Amino acid sequence: MIKTNLKRTVLTLALILSCVCSSPAFADKTGWELVPEILARIVPPTFPDIDYVITNYGAVGDGVTDCNPAFKKAIAACTKTGGRVVVPKGTFLTNGPIHLDNNVNLHVSEGATIKFGTNFDDYLPHVFVRWEGTECYSYSPLIYAYKKTNIAVTGSGTLDGQAKNTWAKWQGKTLPGTMSNKQLRVMGAGTGDDFVPVKKRIFYGKPSLIQPMNCKNVLIEDFNIRDYPWWCIHLTYCTNATVRNVTIVDGSNPNNDGCDADSCTDVLIENCVFMTADDSLCIKAGRDQDAWRVGRPSKNVIIRNMTEWKGLAIGSEMSGGVDNIFIENCTMKHGAALYLKSNLDRGGYIKNIWVRNIKLGVTSHAVRMRHNYHGYRGGNYPTLYQNIHVENVTAKESTGAAISVLGVEGAHNIKDVFLKNIVIDKAPADIEIQYVDNIELTDVYINGKLQPTHPEQRLVAPGTGYITAIRDGNWSDTSIWDVWKMDGISDGKLPASKDHGRV
Repeated sequence: MIKTNLKRTVLTLALILSCVCSSPAFADKTGWELVPEILARIVPPTFPDIDYVITNYGAVGDGVTDCNPAFKKAIAACTKTGGRVVVPKGTFLTNGPIHLDNNVNLHVSEGATIKFGTNFDDYLPHVFVRWEGTECYSYSPLIYAYKKTNIAVTGSGTLDGQAKNTWAKWQGKTLPGTMSNKQLRVMGAGTGDDFVPVKKRIFYGKPSLIQPMNCKNVLIEDFNIRDYPWWCIHLTYCTNATVRNVTIVDGSNPNNDGCDADSCTDVLIENCVFMTADDSLCIKAGRDQDAWRVGRPSKNVIIRNMTEWKGLAIGSEMSGGVDNIFIENCTMKHGAALYLKSNLDRGGYIKNIWVRNIKLGVTSHAVRMRHNYHGYRGGNYPTLYQNIHVENVTAKESTGAAISVLGVEGAHNIKDVFLKNIVIDKAPADIEIQYVDNIELTDVYINGKLQPTHPEQRLVAPGTGYITAIRDGNWSDTSIWDVWKMDGISDGKLPASKDHGRV
C-alpha cells in the first residue's frame, strides 16, 4: 500500500513538472512581455444585429418629453434577444437613470443627445455603489449596471449630465444636510462593534455618469460627454472592460475624474481625449479597512495613445492593491507621466508599474510618489511601492521638483524604482528623493544636466501632516511613531489594529 501511494505521488509530481515545463502559461515573462497575453483576454462584447429604437417605445426627441419610460421598455425588450437600444438623432430627456441589462448595447447615434434630468429625487431609490472607495447605497449613477454581462455604451452622439446648475452647486460632495463623505469614510473604517454593514450606509453623494458595477465584458466607445456630476466613467469590480475613443468635451465641474478603473481586472483604455478639472485617469482599489475587507485589487490595466489629458494617477484610494499597470504612447499639455499618491491610512500596495513614451508640456512633477496625500489622518499603514519602471519621457517644464520620490522613514516602502531616458527641459529643482530602497536613474537629464545613476537621498522638509517612524518595527505598534504637530494634529494617539500595511 505504501509503495502504491509512493508510486502515485511520484507520477503526480512528474505530471505537474511536465505541465509546468511545457505550458507557455508558466513562461518567465515580465513587464511589457505580458501585454500580449493581457490583450488576448480583453475582448469587447458583440451583439446580435437587432435594433430597438427608443422612439418605437414612446420616446420623443424634443428635449422636453421625459423618455425614461421608453428607455426602460426598450432595454427590457432588448435583453431578451440581445442587440442595440438605439437613440436616434434628436435630444432625448430622461428624468432618472438608465439601467443597463445583459446583452444590451446603448447606442447613441450621430446627432443624438441624451440629457439627464436635474431633479435629484429621480435618481432614487438608492443603489449599491462604491463611492470614493467605500461601499454604500447612494444615488444611482446616471447610467448604471450591476452584475451584468455583455453591456456597452457606444455611438458618436453626446451624453449631457446637466450638472453645472444642479449637482455642481452643492457646497461639498454630498447633498447638504445629509451624511458627509467623512462620515461615510468612518463607517467604512470600522472594525468589530464599530463596523457598519454596507446596507446600513445610506448615502447621498454625487453620482458618477457611468458606473458598471461588478460586470463582465464591458465596452464604452466613441461618444462625447459634457457637464457630468462627479467621476465620469467609473468601472468598479469589472472584468474584461474596454474604454476607447471617448471624448470629454467639458469636465470642468469639481472632482470630475475622466475614467477610474476601481478594483478591476483586464482593462484597456485607449485613444481617449479627457479634458477634465480633476485627474483624467485613475487606477483605484478602494479605501482603507473597507477595501481590505473586500480584498479586490486592480490588475492588468493597459492605457495607451491618450491625448489632451492630465496624466495617470494611482490612488489615493488603492488599499486593495494595484498590480501590473502599463501606460504607453501618450501626450498631454499638463499632468505627470506617473503620480502615485497615498497616505498612512491606506495600506495595500502599488507594484509592477510600467510607463514609456510619454510627452509632457508643463507639469508639477514629471514623476511623483508620495505618502502624505491630504495629510495625516491617524493610520499607520504605509503603502508599498515596488518595481516601478518609467522610460522615454520628455517635458518642457516642471513647476516643482522634476522627480519627487518620498518614502517613509523606517518603513522601507518604496523599493526598486527605475527611471530611464527622461529629459526635463526646465525645473526649479532636479530631484527630491528620501527613504527609498534602490532607485536607479539612467540617462536622466534635468535642466540640461545628467543626473547620477544612484542619486544622493536628501531629507525633504515635511509636508502637511508628514510623519516618520522613530525606529524600525511593526507598524501596528503605535509606540514607534512620531507625528509632526501640524494642521491641528497634536500627537500620535493611533488606533492599534492588525497590520495591513504591506502585502
